[in-house]
Amino acid sequence: MLIVHESNRLERLADALTGVLEAPLPSPLAPEIVAVQSVGMARWHALHLARRFGVAANIQFPFPATLLWRLFRTLLPGVPERSPFAAEVLTWRVVRHLAETVDQPGFESLADYLRGGDDLRRFHLAERIALLFDEYLVYRPDWILAWEEGKADHWQARLWRRMTGGGDVRHRVQLAEEFVAALRHGTRGAAGLPPRVSLFGLT
Repeated sequence: MLIVHESNRLERLADALTGVLEAPLPSPLAPEIVAVQSVGMARWHALHLARRFGVAANIQFPFPATLLWRLFRTLLPGVPERSPFAAEVLTWRVVRHLAETVDQPGFESLADYLRGGDDLRRFHLAERIALLFDEYLVYRPDWILAWEEGKADHWQARLWRRMTGGGDVRHRVQLAEEFVAALRHGTRGAAGLPPRVSLFGLT
C-alpha cells in the first residue's frame, strides 16, 4: 500500500510521519526505516521524533539510493554489496575507458579538452562524466535504456555502451525492472523486505 502526504511545510510532513510511526511494526526488533536526502534532515527528524515519543531509537535514515540498493540485495540474486555504478566507483571505470576510447572517432571533443593536459585533468573529466551518468541513472533511465539499445551514437552513449558491454554487471535501472517483476510474481524473497518504509521530504 502506498500512502502519500503532501505539504509545503516540513513540520506538517513530520507530524504526518509521526502519526504513521505510532502504529507499531509486527516485530519490536524490526528497525523503522525513513529515507531522507541529507544527514541534516535525518538529525532534524530524529530530534522531532524524540520530542514526540520521548525517545527515538532503532530508526534508520538511509539515503534513497542506499535504501534501493539494500532492497535489491534482499530480493534479487547476485547483487553485490556495493554498486559498481556508484559515482565514486564509476569514476575509475570512466578513467580506464577514456584512455582506450579518447582517440577514436566520435570522441574529438574530449580529445581536444584533454590535449596538453595531465592525468589530473583526465581524472577531473572522468569524475564529472561519472556524476552525469549517476544522475542519468536516477533521473533519465529512459536515456540509459535507449543507449544500451543502440538508439544514440554521441560520445556519451558510446562510452556508456563500452562500459556496460556484455551486461555482466547490472546497474540500478536494470535492477529496478527486475525488482518490480519479482514483486509482481510474488517471489519468496519478499518475506525479507522491511514491513514498512517511509520516504520523507523527497523532491
